Amino acid sequence: MLFERLAVFAGGWTLDAAEAVCAGDGGPDVIEGLASLLEKSMVRYRRGPRGEPGFEMLETIREFAVERLDLRGDAERVRRAHASFFLRIAIDAEPLLRTGEQDRTVERLTAENDNLRAAMRWSLDRGEPGRVARMGQALWLFWWARSLLSEAVAWMEQVLSVGEKLSTEEQAMATLVLGSSAFTQGDDARAVPNLRTAVSLGRELGDRRGMATALIALAAAVAQTEGATRAEAMAREAVDAFRELGDAWGIASALGVLGRILNLAGRSEEAAPVLEESVADARGMGQRSLLGLSLLNLGLGRLGMGDLEGAGLTLRESLGLLAGAGNREITAGAVEALAEVSSQAGDPETGAILFGAAEGVRSSVGALVWAPERASHDRTETSLREALGEERFEARFAEGAALSLPKALELASGP
Repeated sequence: MLFERLAVFAGGWTLDAAEAVCAGDGGPDVIEGLASLLEKSMVRYRRGPRGEPGFEMLETIREFAVERLDLRGDAERVRRAHASFFLRIAIDAEPLLRTGEQDRTVERLTAENDNLRAAMRWSLDRGEPGRVARMGQALWLFWWARSLLSEAVAWMEQVLSVGEKLSTEEQAMATLVLGSSAFTQGDDARAVPNLRTAVSLGRELGDRRGMATALIALAAAVAQTEGATRAEAMAREAVDAFRELGDAWGIASALGVLGRILNLAGRSEEAAPVLEESVADARGMGQRSLLGLSLLNLGLGRLGMGDLEGAGLTLRESLGLLAGAGNREITAGAVEALAEVSSQAGDPETGAILFGAAEGVRSSVGALVWAPERASHDRTETSLREALGEERFEARFAEGAALSLPKALELASGP
């Protein structure tokens, strides 16, 4: 009975998970049962990312166990217990993803990702999209940190396709995750309408955090199309909301977007202290991904002020943090910013290679250039083409696009 119930786990399980999902309803003692299954080589022992004990089955054995589980009368209960356990794992992880514990939490969620996916798939198949919307909201920063945003978009689109089964709160969650994920990928056609809906629903529900989170991305997305004045108002509203909530992650994020919008409006002197505050807040939290993004914003601001040395130092620090955290969409932005530094410093050869490398990194995760970066992207490309000529630019661009990520990062990091 325990062997069959353990088949519900995808990619392995911990002892806590086995006891939560498989115990009860006349089942055997989980610890004794696991010991017996280990002796029979029907279960294997493994260690987690930080050495914690865990277990797994060979896939061929698991397939047999799944067939047996599906014949049991309690299969529905076991699968529901599995989905509920991993919903709780996601919800408990969410606040930690906004703190200096993000790296450790991302590592744990990565180890459990097969089970998280299985829980979401079962919930959708059972006609319970609201559970997946809640998991999506809890897991969004994990997906962001691990460059799994295409997956986030796919899950939330499936959730919203059966919208009549969602509560207003669950719809707000799904549109926020979908809009934020699409924005990070540079897909404004998906991002903007969903972010507008998330802002509206957040106001309707009195959810200040959800509303402010959606406003951050929406402000950045519409800065070019609706003008800096409108975008600035959105970003300042988000800053104020996060200050009222005492949300350090939100404050640093919103300040970074506000500073970027001020830069786009040509108000670099005004943007500088805003961006420096964002960096200081993120550094104080000890969160690598957020600090890397804040430094990227500050580096772009220094670049806009003509401070090539300061921009280069800041952007290289940003790149080291972002690459280590695994976020490729934002890593590409840092590589491209360093391409502009090289271009302005009189080294268009390196600039064109880095420009191509940034595109290669984006292509690896299906991302596009962010809306706030498109104008500078186009300017950098034009200046590089003019400096090198079409043939040399295309050759260097292709060279960069073909670089492996470690090689691209080595080049971008400088001598």
